[in-house]
This record gives sequence, C-alpha cells and structure tokens, in this order.
Amino acid sequence: MAIEIERRTEINKLFWPIAFLLFALAVSVTLSVSYFYFDNAYNELYNTLAEKQKGLVKTAEEKALEDSLVGYQNKINIFGKVFEEHRKVVNILSFVEKTIHPGVYFSKISYDVKTGETSLNGAAADFMTVSQQVIIFKEQKDIVKKVTLSSLAPSEKGGIGFSLALSIDPNITLAQIQR
Repeated sequence: MAIEIERRTEINKLFWPIAFLLFALAVSVTLSVSYFYFDNAYNELYNTLAEKQKGLVKTAEEKALEDSLVGYQNKINIFGKVFEEHRKVVNILSFVEKTIHPGVYFSKISYDVKTGETSLNGAAADFMTVSQQVIIFKEQKDIVKKVTLSSLAPSEKGGIGFSLALSIDPNITLAQIQR
C-alpha cells in the first residue's frame, strides 16, 4: 500500500484572525446598541426635565399671590417689632407705677424705646413730696441711671407742677422691677 501525503491547511493560522474579527464585531455592535440606548434615555430624561421646569415657572396669578404674601409677611414682622417695643413700654409703665409716691400725679409720660430717655410731667401737693419722688427714683440705681428735675413751679390749681427727665436702662425687665 502506498502512502499518500495530502496537503493540509493549517487551521491554527485562520482561527485567530476570524476569532478577533468576530470579537471586534461583537464589541462594535454592543457599543452601537449602547450608544443608541443611552442617547434615547438621555433625550427622554432631558424632555422630562424640561417639562418639569416649565411646570415650575410661575404664572402671573401665582406671582401676584406671592407678592401679596411677602407684603403680609413684612406687616407681621413690623407687628413683631411693635410688640417687642410694647413690652419695653409696659415694663417702664410698671416701673413708674411701682415707684410713684402716693402724693404725686403724673399727667404726661413720654419714653424713647431706643435710648431709654423718659420724660414725666406731674403734680404734687408740696415741694417735700416732689423731693421724695426724686429720691425714690434715685434709689433705683440698677434701673435709673440719671434723674434730672427740669422744671418746678407752683400750678394754677394749687400744688406744685414739675417735670422729671429719667435715663432708664432700655433693657429693663419685669424681674428687675419686682425686686
């Protein structure tokens, strides 16, 4: 029997280029599909965001309502300041009520909330009562910083008319008054 030699093509030489070509095709198809998928998802999210932003834009009615609410808020803040200053004035009135001499009548009281300057116009039966009232105010050293008797004169109705200027601590508290 005769042995015949056949030529064989080497499979190993063609296997690796074909495998690389198939791998490259698979990667490029995957990348292309991924690109179109993510591009579509991005466009959908962008459109959804644009719609929500349009929903956030305020209409003229909403802007007018918001402006009116801001106006009311400012009024409420002003009321808060007035209420805080009212407490200070109430404290001063309580202080004057507590320290007033029984024979003295005050007809006018003016108070500056920021500086604590207080002006009192009053009447008393005699000079002794007025001097006792001044002494009473001067004894309140933790509250009254300075007492000035600015005018003193006999009144037409009888008695003595006088004016006092007090420099009172503007941060006076009810606890200080009740001591």
